[in-house]
Amino acid sequence: MAIHTPLSTIPDLEKLADRLVGNSYSVLADLIYPKPRYKTFSIAKKSGGIRTIDAPKKKIKAIQWKTLALIKEYYQCVKTPVHGFAKGKSIVTNAQQHLEKTFVFNVDLEDFFPSIHFGRVRGIFLKKPFEFSYDIASVLAHICCKDGKLPQGAPTSPVISNLACRRLDSDLQELARKYRATYTRYCDDITFSFSVKRITDLPKQIVDQRAFPVNPGTELLAIIEKHSFRVNSGKVRLEGRSKRMQVTGLTVNEQPNVPRIFVHEIRGMIHAWERYGRNGAETYLASKYSRQLRNPVSPPFHNVLRGKLLFLKMVRGASSPVYARLAARYNSLIDHDKLQPNSKLPISRTVANDIDAVRATFAIECVQDFPELAGLELSPLVSSGTAFIYREKYIVTCWHVISPRIEKLGKSFTFDEASIEIYDYKKKKLQVTVLAKCKDRDVVILAPKFDVTEYPYFSPAQLSPSSGDILQILGFPNYQMSKKVSRTKTELITEQYAKHGVQYIEVKDTIRKGNSGGPVLDSNRGVVGLAVEGATQAEGDNGVAVTLEIDHVIDSIVV
Repeated sequence: MAIHTPLSTIPDLEKLADRLVGNSYSVLADLIYPKPRYKTFSIAKKSGGIRTIDAPKKKIKAIQWKTLALIKEYYQCVKTPVHGFAKGKSIVTNAQQHLEKTFVFNVDLEDFFPSIHFGRVRGIFLKKPFEFSYDIASVLAHICCKDGKLPQGAPTSPVISNLACRRLDSDLQELARKYRATYTRYCDDITFSFSVKRITDLPKQIVDQRAFPVNPGTELLAIIEKHSFRVNSGKVRLEGRSKRMQVTGLTVNEQPNVPRIFVHEIRGMIHAWERYGRNGAETYLASKYSRQLRNPVSPPFHNVLRGKLLFLKMVRGASSPVYARLAARYNSLIDHDKLQPNSKLPISRTVANDIDAVRATFAIECVQDFPELAGLELSPLVSSGTAFIYREKYIVTCWHVISPRIEKLGKSFTFDEASIEIYDYKKKKLQVTVLAKCKDRDVVILAPKFDVTEYPYFSPAQLSPSSGDILQILGFPNYQMSKKVSRTKTELITEQYAKHGVQYIEVKDTIRKGNSGGPVLDSNRGVVGLAVEGATQAEGDNGVAVTLEIDHVIDSIVV
């Protein structure tokens, strides 16, 4: 708990009324007595059943927002195990506390908000950190309650519920320490997780396995009842690693994740929009979700879909390839239907995983006919290598990939860059043009003639590599259309050195023909350099031109 020095004192009811309504106490009393006005409606729970929502009407809600601001002057919930209604915390941070555990035990508190009655709320305002007078505490409790209970739907209810659970959280955290468990609470969801090897090693004081399904153990149940809460027996779950372990709706077996069915639902909604148009998709939404809405008017289809995608982003992160692909399809539909541009979703294109790395790497082919070889089976000549997207919009490869000197029939032929084609991870042919080149550095910068924002991009490594570091070379050695990108793990054997005025590093493994122009990555998938030559070539080094040389060519481009 963090206690703050309040901005102003509240010595009497007149001062309280001035703070909340900017008028006398009689005006405040007329608004809140005999009963604050609410609108009550029900929504269907995903797990079944009905949830009743008490939404305060406009004037009462405005008073409650002022009351919430007053509460926050005195108190902010920063208890470690509390992740609901706390700044900087969410269901994701709640789930993260239970990663890499062997068992997860979830307990739901029944009628959580209604269990916090008027007397408990008044008691909160009478005690530290508030210590208001009895009259002020009573008025504030009346503002925060409906029919003598904490309503689900008032802006003050979340923080009041956390205040009411302070001692519960302390006792349950102590219980977790006692039995080497991890405890968190998100609103009415209580979670304990354990690292024991066998289910029989779980502490019976927390998890009672004598009956099926399991029940809260004696000590856990005693603490919950001591603080005037009840367990919802239908929502007590024990899950091990052999099954999908869930915490506040997210799986925690490996990393916080949404259930697979949630992603399938998003894909289905996008597919419906793509196939039937937005109006057809709207009909689909109305038939599927209208029973969960407070009124018969469905929200705009794209807003519902956007909310689901933002939730996916929150859980998996903006760099998730699943989110990025779905968000890109959603953004395309927003453009197609000419909806508000601010409806589009943010997509991080920085390479963050191996899938992104593959999508940001291309095979490159240069094909050219030479009149001198007309009629011979050697014509046309083909040069191949690798290219990659770098710094958002530039495509990088080697100069010798697009302008090689080839010896045929005792003659030397040089490509003139007339036909350069690159192929993405789906073998789709894409067009590019030469933007800048430097023969001495063996670097070429290509400009895409396609929408490069559909692909991830590599960024420079944050740190220079050191001898012994394990690096990765991406590329297409001995390229054929059926081959996927090759990943070669190698070791840095020579740190940065100069050769003919160009800075290089040298790697242990051979840079094979076709790898030229490919990115060389560190363990964080940052680019440390460009694969330029192999030890089997004339000069005999597995040389990598450092990113400084690529950046120099890019910076020379006149915009």
